[in-house]
Amino acid sequence: MKFDIESLRIFVAVVEEGSIAAVASRTHLIASAVSKRVSDLEDGIGTLLLYRHSRGIEPTAAGEALYHHAKRLSEYLQQISDEMSEYSAGLIGHARVYVNFTAMVQYLPNVLRSFLSENPKVHIELFEKSSDDVVTMPYGSSISKLCRAAAERAGKRLRIRIEVTSFEGVRNMVSAGLGIGVLPRESVKPYIQSELFRTIAK
Repeated sequence: MKFDIESLRIFVAVVEEGSIAAVASRTHLIASAVSKRVSDLEDGIGTLLLYRHSRGIEPTAAGEALYHHAKRLSEYLQQISDEMSEYSAGLIGHARVYVNFTAMVQYLPNVLRSFLSENPKVHIELFEKSSDDVVTMPYGSSISKLCRAAAERAGKRLRIRIEVTSFEGVRNMVSAGLGIGVLPRESVKPYIQSELFRTIAK
């Protein structure tokens, strides 16, 4: 047994209006087309769905049962339509964000709070991902040589993003989330307890 969604919607309207003529006006169809939709449902189901009399129509027991099922189905289909519209409009969705540690603890909380207040139906998954970019001292410096030698031993290419001329410059670039840096332990010791820095080797 197959049901046509539009016929079910029209049937629901007929039961609620109590008149085929009223539904014809509401749906901009001719009365005979509305009546044909209902008759096709009755033929498909194999039973009478409406009592027709001079005062209008009223559902049979089968018609009453079909009305409640069709009403719930219509509401559910509308819910699907509304939800899909929210997805297409970008009002609802699922975002997976990969960030480095510094961005996660320093910048993202306020950004996410603002974003989620405007987009409450968007689900965010946040993953910490270490940066592969390196902030280092100029070429030829001891730290630059150390980093390049370590990369060569590991068979990796050193992805230098920024070169700065001081330890403080490296710290500032790393704290801004622009990459990872290599510095003497003594130069970062006062900052180790800060949530913006993590040492990865001693």
